[in-house]
Amino acid sequence: MDVGDPSNFARMLDMYDNSCRKMREDLCGNSFDDDQTRAAIKSVYERYGYILDPHGAVGYLGLFNMMNEHPEIDIGIFLETAHPAKFIGVVEPEIYIKVTVPDRLAECFTRRKISESMSNKYKDLKEFLFSKYR
Repeated sequence: MDVGDPSNFARMLDMYDNSCRKMREDLCGNSFDDDQTRAAIKSVYERYGYILDPHGAVGYLGLFNMMNEHPEIDIGIFLETAHPAKFIGVVEPEIYIKVTVPDRLAECFTRRKISESMSNKYKDLKEFLFSKYR
C-alpha cells in the first residue's frame, strides 16, 4: 500500500492510464451508510448463515444493486477483505452470536502497537525503512 496516498482510486486510475472515462466503461460505484451495512450483515447471516465483515457487506450491497439494475446479470462475485472478528463490535450485535476469533488474529490483538510519525514524502519513508532494516 502506498502510505503516502492510501486511496484505492489513485491505483485504479493508474490501471486505466489516468482516464476516468476508460474506468467508467468497466466500473460503477455505489455508497452505503452504516445502517445499510449492518442490515446487510444481518440479512446475509439470516439467509445464508454466512458472516460478513463490514467491507464484504458493502461489496455484497454493491453487487445486489447492480444485479437489481441489470436483470440480465444472474450471477456475480463480491470479495471479502477482512475476517468478521476484526469487527466484532459491529458484527456480533447484528447476528446475535459470538464470532470466533482465529488464533492468528487473536495474537495480533495482544501485541503492542508501534507507530512512527513521519511525513507523507516518499524519500522520508524510504530513509526510515533503510535506517531500520539495513
